[in-house]
Amino acid sequence: MINVNEVYQYIEFLSRKAQSGGTFTPNEFNLVLPRVVNDIFRKYYGVPEEYQVGHPEPHIGADNTQLVRDYLSTFKALKTHNVTDGKFPNPADYVHKSSARVVAFTNETISEEKLLQQACNCDHDCDCKNDVDTPTIQQSKSKPTKVARQQYYPVTFMSDEQFNWCMNSLKRFPSLQFPIARMQSGYIEIAPSAVGTVELSYYRTPIKPFWNSTSVNGQTVYTPNGSTNIELPDVCGTEVVLAMLGKLGISIREEQLINWADRTRQKGS
Repeated sequence: MINVNEVYQYIEFLSRKAQSGGTFTPNEFNLVLPRVVNDIFRKYYGVPEEYQVGHPEPHIGADNTQLVRDYLSTFKALKTHNVTDGKFPNPADYVHKSSARVVAFTNETISEEKLLQQACNCDHDCDCKNDVDTPTIQQSKSKPTKVARQQYYPVTFMSDEQFNWCMNSLKRFPSLQFPIARMQSGYIEIAPSAVGTVELSYYRTPIKPFWNSTSVNGQTVYTPNGSTNIELPDVCGTEVVLAMLGKLGISIREEQLINWADRTRQKGS
């Protein structure tokens, strides 16, 4: 989480240093900042402008590296829905799909010997009393037991063409163990239609940052109450500042500030 006031103060310092008498208003700052945050968020989960023929993946994508996954972890959300009509409605803050899985609840009848076998995975004599080769009081009864289990089946997302092919295929027809899905307008279509409980992992919309202020003796003063910090890791702070400098430079028509921000971005400092 990046402190919004630290960003404001740093940008104000750099903009005054890079130009003569130029400044920006709190309204301009609050107008530009949400767009900058959204642009950075979009860059890390993957922008389609970077797609190329034969290479349908951006240079930076949501699951390309652990670093990017760490950056985006703040925006990860999980929603569960009982699918009975083949439709999983998109969450209100939905931006980008990560993964989905069917959650199946079963009651499996299993013998106590089997339970003991599963409880002890030791490959040597560990004296844990779960060695199935050693007679015990628990084993002597050998009564079958019903065990509640949760099983997870990943949902495979497909194109329309692939989805329709599977729906007409005898060999690859979707089932509880092999569910499929495709994106539709406002919802995800899942087959089988009555698959039951589905968990959707997705990237949500960033909370809109805001720098709140009040006027004290004619001076604009930061107010923590009503302010919203930036939902990006601290390591992205410089990236936010540089992007803000560029956009605020355009809005106040200061070519020197724009050039300074571009040079600094290229140097990485």
